[in-house]
Parts: sequence; structure tokens; C-alpha cells
Amino acid sequence: AGGTALWQAGKIISEETASMEKVASATEGAFKTKHILLTDKVARDEVIQLRGEDLSDHKVAVDVFSKGAKNSRIEIRYGIGDETAARDLLNEIKRRL
Repeated sequence: AGGTALWQAGKIISEETASMEKVASATEGAFKTKHILLTDKVARDEVIQLRGEDLSDHKVAVDVFSKGAKNSRIEIRYGIGDETAARDLLNEIKRRL
């Protein structure tokens, strides 16, 4: 998958050419691979929010926004702004798209 990623205000933001549902599914798979327990999932019209905790009790928040039928924006906050872990999770999500 393509997409561009930028680090802003303690979270990684990436635009992807995949549906919101596909990105959310890829995120759930990435959570399992990275040993992040999914604690909450809320789906609304234009956003799917996934929340979890890793083995070190770091909070993980992923918001997937619809940008059309085949485009989405992913916002990932890992802990209190761990850029390396957030980028690692994003790469795992992208691998699944």
C-alpha cells in the first residue's frame, strides 16, 4: 500500500488507498500480531475507533476516517506519543492492506 505518513501532535497520520472497513480489519490483525489487546471498537458513519493496550500497559488509539469509498486516513497514538511504536504499528497495518 502507498500512502504518506507524518508525525503531528504526538500521533502518526497516514492517508491510504483502502476503504475504512479494510483499514479497520487490517488494524485488528496488526493488534494481534503486535500483542495489543483490543479493548474497544466504535464504528460511526465516517470513523472507526479502535482502542487497545499492549503488554506494557501502554494505551493504543487508532482512528480510521473515511475519505471516500476507497480512501482512508489513519491516526495512531501509541502511549503518550511514542513515535517509533506508532510507526511500527502503522507499517504492520500497511503490510495487511
